[in-house]
Amino acid sequence: MIRRTAGPGWCRRTSIGSGSASDRTCVALTAIERARGGYQLRVSWDLLDTERFERRIAEGHQARRAGDEQLARRLLASGLSYWRGVPFGSLPGPALAVRREYLTEYRLVALEDRIELDLRYGDPAAIVPEIRLLRAGYPARERFTAHLMYALWRCGRQAEAVDAYGETRRRLVRDLGVEPGTALRDLYCKILRATRGGTRRSDRASGGWGRRFRRQRPIRWRSAACRRR
Repeated sequence: MIRRTAGPGWCRRTSIGSGSASDRTCVALTAIERARGGYQLRVSWDLLDTERFERRIAEGHQARRAGDEQLARRLLASGLSYWRGVPFGSLPGPALAVRREYLTEYRLVALEDRIELDLRYGDPAAIVPEIRLLRAGYPARERFTAHLMYALWRCGRQAEAVDAYGETRRRLVRDLGVEPGTALRDLYCKILRATRGGTRRSDRASGGWGRRFRRQRPIRWRSAACRRR
């Protein structure tokens, strides 16, 4: 039966997840071999969405380390476009479970990095809806909350930015019994100070707080304690 439905040269549609068939990549199965306990399909791995996803994201991170953030932004967005849903669908097995968890985390880190670059070079207001969805799906990832706070503040929505911090803090204390990390607390205090001091929101403003924030990556936030002036 396997030889009839998936013989050499047969074209099967597969993808990184469970997206629609029209979005999936057609992969040619070059050979079917007997293996212990069944058959083994030899696939050209460079045609798999999983490989394209990982390679493009890795290229994006490499470009960022090299200082080309615009190229990194494009590569990260391109790599994330290969994501179709839960990797490998509902296929069972411990090896696939480990691989699924790894790919999911790899995607989330890439999303965090891409959003950070979008906030740096794009329109913050346009990204707010996406960040809200990600934050709702992953409430324990404080970096999404930080991105949301910064985007709202850049849009002049300081009250919402402060409220986002308060909501995250209440959830962490209630569900996990922990306070937000020093990085998130530091960002919260900076927004409060900038708002009270009347600092201009534009990153283009000479000497503005937004420009100083741009020089530091959110993943490397400083751990200064919050002291209200």
